[in-house]
Amino acid sequence: MALTTAQLTTLKADIQGNANQTVIDALAAGAHNTIAAWYNQLASPDFYMYRSLVPLDEVSAAIELDDVANMTTGDNDKLKTIYAVRQSGVFASKASDRVGFDDIFSSAAGDDSQQALAALWRRQATEIEKLLAGGAGVGTIGDPADAVFEGNISSGEITSALNS
Repeated sequence: MALTTAQLTTLKADIQGNANQTVIDALAAGAHNTIAAWYNQLASPDFYMYRSLVPLDEVSAAIELDDVANMTTGDNDKLKTIYAVRQSGVFASKASDRVGFDDIFSSAAGDDSQQALAALWRRQATEIEKLLAGGAGVGTIGDPADAVFEGNISSGEITSALNS
């Protein structure tokens, strides 16, 4: 995903104000590949964001079968409908998708699946993903941020940011 003009401006300001010695030294040396590598590493301290798309096989693996056995007919129908509507996977970054599963597994009998799914919806972000994250979440494991940018940046994008 290409960075927008606003994201390039944000990245430029962050690079220029970055207090990490690796980034400082790489900036002075013009080593844009080293700067990109730093931004592509997992954020420290840990920062969490919602996954954009979670494949159905991962969702299925997280659901406890004894929780399914305890489901009401209505919840079973809801689960079948979700699988039919979201054949490409669950958009964990969409609150409505998460709420749908929370509703199905909201009873005490579904708590194990509900907790497993809550963990499945989030992942650790990289430094660049953290920098560009949005939404109401603060990036903790219990309150993940929304992904605005996902993936790695290249040394060319570092160059573009610094030239913006």
